[in-house]
Amino acid sequence: MKILLVSCFLIMLLTFTCTADWDSRCIDCPPKFYGIGPDVLQCDGAGNQVLAAGGDNLHVLHKNGSTWDLEIVDDSPAVGSMTSMKVDSSGYAHISYRDSLNDRLKYARETSSGWSIETLDTTRTGNSTSLILDVSDYPRIAYSNSSASNKGLYYTYFDGSSWHYETVQNEHAAYTASIAINAQNDVSIAYFDSTDSMLKYAVRDGGNWTIETLVTESDCGGSSTLVMDNMGLPHILYECSGLKHTWHNGTDWQTEQLISTQTQGISLEYDSGNILHASWTTESVIQYSTWDGTSWSTETVVTEAEDEMFGWCSLLLTPGNTPEIAYLEAWSYKISYCVKNGSTWESSHMVRGGYTGGYGSSAQDQSGYSHASYTYPAFIERFRVLNYAWEDAQGWHKTVIDDESYVYDTFLDLDSNGAAHIGYYTLDPDAYKYATNASGSWVITTVALDAGEYCRLKVDASDHVHTVFRGAWESYYGYFDGATWKVETLEPITGSIDGHFGLCISDDETPHISFLNGTDMNLGYGYRTTNGWQFDMNIDTHYLWWVGEYTSIALTSQGYPIISYYQTQYDNHLRLASWDGTQWEIEIFDAGPQWGGSFSSLKIDSNDFAYIACYGENEFLYYFEAEDGWHVSNGLPCGLQRK
Repeated sequence: MKILLVSCFLIMLLTFTCTADWDSRCIDCPPKFYGIGPDVLQCDGAGNQVLAAGGDNLHVLHKNGSTWDLEIVDDSPAVGSMTSMKVDSSGYAHISYRDSLNDRLKYARETSSGWSIETLDTTRTGNSTSLILDVSDYPRIAYSNSSASNKGLYYTYFDGSSWHYETVQNEHAAYTASIAINAQNDVSIAYFDSTDSMLKYAVRDGGNWTIETLVTESDCGGSSTLVMDNMGLPHILYECSGLKHTWHNGTDWQTEQLISTQTQGISLEYDSGNILHASWTTESVIQYSTWDGTSWSTETVVTEAEDEMFGWCSLLLTPGNTPEIAYLEAWSYKISYCVKNGSTWESSHMVRGGYTGGYGSSAQDQSGYSHASYTYPAFIERFRVLNYAWEDAQGWHKTVIDDESYVYDTFLDLDSNGAAHIGYYTLDPDAYKYATNASGSWVITTVALDAGEYCRLKVDASDHVHTVFRGAWESYYGYFDGATWKVETLEPITGSIDGHFGLCISDDETPHISFLNGTDMNLGYGYRTTNGWQFDMNIDTHYLWWVGEYTSIALTSQGYPIISYYQTQYDNHLRLASWDGTQWEIEIFDAGPQWGGSFSSLKIDSNDFAYIACYGENEFLYYFEAEDGWHVSNGLPCGLQRK
């Protein structure tokens, strides 16, 4: 069995045999949050806060003291966006949300025995869902679509025995929808008609819908939220060259401008004293405001950190009318939570989401357990932090090694004691760094400044560390004997070494490297002797340009180098260069167009059979060599795929 690590926005291990499919094991797979709705922060029956959000799955977060527990409600792929949630009089949550993979409307209802999930409309959801509960705690849902075949605004409700479906407006693309209901169970929907580029208001009387255009200004209402006051009168906040408030006073509609800054993520609540509470986001701040029927009182809740951008927010009024706001920070992929305490706001993190596993590298120790280095976005700003995960008899563990740098590339190897050695490139500061836990705790060393791209690192049989990396103008080889680093410039007689490194160490502890010859745009190879470095700068002359990117190198039992690499120009192929002791043999593999064959990783077994993992066209490809030739799996059926 071969074990490979794939780094493609999430970190996981893939295991494969020729006759079986790949099996993935999640190491660090945080949830994905594609925005949060204006009503997804609620209180459950015990008075504890809950929040619904998703994108990869439907998640519900439960406040547990000072922490939040994450529950997966629907583990179907690509569900949980466009989420709306209400809690009924028994304390159970009801959630409407989108199945993005199949373009369907889904509904989840909490019960005493768990969650009940239904697929409602299988053809007509796409842009938004909005849910409200009537006086009997039955759900009513507005949802919209802007696709050419099903564009329109739709409404569905449950009467205690079955679901019913109505079309509010068809042949007009509806972009957003916000539903409300009064004490008489009369339903209203505010929505943006993207066909007419106008904010509209629909009222259901019996089984009939009456539609009114509220705003004739073009492109107003793309972000809007509706709420009913205690007298059953509608109030709408919407984006229109800033933020505007329109409401019906029982006779006609009134409109006022709140701010002139572009907003989104508008959330509204009315309290028992008929005071309107609102929150919204701009690119730089989250604001909270109250309206007493005459004037607005507005304050800033949170100001963005450097390189951050706020997404959407959800406002909750507790039974004591204390405002609480959950909000999404778009660049750092996290949901945070604010509570007003007197005159100040207290903020805390709820959950980290987003994409992890970037720039991953893996190795196996002598017991067969896997170790991995990788990056993910940090809570603070958009920095990628260096993370390390390792497996033992108890399962997987992970820790943060460096959260003070913008980590880019990482490369991991293990010594004979199973200690980790990681070389990694940071953009802020611009440096090549080395981290190891060989002493029992993590020690970080800066090896070189203004350098570190395309870094590769290997540990030899004496537990000494070898590394190669690129600087601004030159490339370098580094050697660490356990006490000091020695760094030297790689200087071929002709051509230049321009990164895309592969690195391996022979049994006699000689470093061998593969790289892109930046002068001739060709594949290069080198190895170090007592007299210095020896180079072959033009291995593959099949094309004139761009032969030799994303290289990986290994040695046969005879000590001969084999190199996998990527051909960019013309045909985008995975290629393999093998030295037979006299000359280089070049093999070409059709890994598909558009980056097919890039980011390859090469290993050789004791029988000198090669194994290559690489990127295909929107898929992962794995080539393996056997007695009858080359085979490929994952995305293509097992069989000969040699070109």
